[in-house]
Amino acid sequence: MDEGQSIHLLVVEDSPTHLALIREALESRGGDWRMSVAGTLAEARALLSRDKPDLALIDMNLPDGLGTELLPADPEGFDFGVVVLTGEGDEQTAVEVIKAGALDYVVKSAGAIGDLPHTVERALREWRSLQKGREAEERLRRANEFSRTVLDSMSDALSIIDVETFRILGVNRVFLEEYGLSEGEVLGKTCYAVTHALNEPCAAPDHHCPLRETVAEGDYARAEHVHLDKEGRRRHVEVSTAPIRGPSGKVKQVLHISKDITPQKLAEEKLRAANRELEAFVYTVSHDLRSPLTPIIGYAEYLEGDRGESLDEEARELLREIQNQGHRMLTLIEDLLNLARIGHMEIPPEPVSPEAVLEEVLREFGAKGEETGVVVSLAQLPLLHVPRSLLAQVFRNLVGNALRYAGTGGGGIEVGGEDRGDTVLIHVRDHGPGLPPSEREKVFEVFRRGAGQERVPGTGVGLATVRKIAQSYGGSAWVEETPGGGCTFLVELNAGPDPSGPVEG
Repeated sequence: MDEGQSIHLLVVEDSPTHLALIREALESRGGDWRMSVAGTLAEARALLSRDKPDLALIDMNLPDGLGTELLPADPEGFDFGVVVLTGEGDEQTAVEVIKAGALDYVVKSAGAIGDLPHTVERALREWRSLQKGREAEERLRRANEFSRTVLDSMSDALSIIDVETFRILGVNRVFLEEYGLSEGEVLGKTCYAVTHALNEPCAAPDHHCPLRETVAEGDYARAEHVHLDKEGRRRHVEVSTAPIRGPSGKVKQVLHISKDITPQKLAEEKLRAANRELEAFVYTVSHDLRSPLTPIIGYAEYLEGDRGESLDEEARELLREIQNQGHRMLTLIEDLLNLARIGHMEIPPEPVSPEAVLEEVLREFGAKGEETGVVVSLAQLPLLHVPRSLLAQVFRNLVGNALRYAGTGGGGIEVGGEDRGDTVLIHVRDHGPGLPPSEREKVFEVFRRGAGQERVPGTGVGLATVRKIAQSYGGSAWVEETPGGGCTFLVELNAGPDPSGPVEG
């Protein structure tokens, strides 16, 4: 027996002589063990109901039946190891019992019983090995069941692909549902045969395939494709792949996740179409509005210049007001056109200096800036891949607003920027009266102006233009309170040469 390990043996034997020989053989070996004895099937069942042994030595023939009745019908249902005790000539029966799940058999001869300690030790080792294997199988079964449950609960189609053959080893429920296939139609098939790209059937994954990239680089990869489902319908999918490594660290399989983005693509296309229609409408309306404005302004200028001396002061004032309102309308039309054009400009290949653009804008303001007496201070601004004309609109609107709304009593205007890696955050800070919290989001709406600002010149389109420029280049625009009073307008823009934008609309 193994030293230091207590062994519980159940001996089911009705012969006192054989029982004495068995006990003597086991005691001669020594070790920490205890033995329970039953002479009948009923006694054995009673003992087993109270305490399961590590190993049972069961006689084939008992007074109330065959010892094999103690064995479970299913070989997988054994709770303990079994060694069958049989008489001379019963070897064939014993072999059948072993096929049913017993570990060994012992013919009840003097020599076999004398060697019983070795038989018991061998049977215990085999039983423990079987138990470990069953426990490992059960853990694996539970792990597989858990993995299957997790994978089937995912909202994306998933498959596991062998890197050498590109054959599909497993898929989840969503995969089968989205492609309208059964496991039999998928498992063992090559991935490119099941999910081939639209109009691009291929004999193997090509260089556009993220699967090949993951196999080659051993890293995550992503791409977008258009697939056909079983019914021949177009499906836009976002494909992500991740490596599954073997014990040596080599990529053996690839986890392939396919996210159906068809609804998003359709929604984007509808939005682009709607934006195109809206922009065409804006161009048309702007043209139609501009056509009558030009002669109206021209007639007013002609009357003031050519016939002004024959008019009284009130009439001349009315003519000037007609001209002012006409020019204001033209400015509004130009602002609307600028708003409509945003998102259609090429990204400059070389970075643009916001500082140089801001200096040009400040020169445009010229006398207006001098009249207010407000000093514009400039901190260093990171370079950007945004068209100069759009940057100019951002500064023209934000700095112009600060000059108009902060008033002559403001404490200066500060312009600066912060490099945040993929994005740049530009701020324009004033120390004027500020905006109440309820107005800070509304001022970015078209034609919406802050409370109390109706008397200040402006069309109400400038801040909407700033936000649209920011959104078109992967960012946003918002306003915060300046510590001590005033407004700080912040504009986030994508800093790189290849942003996710610009987008149409």
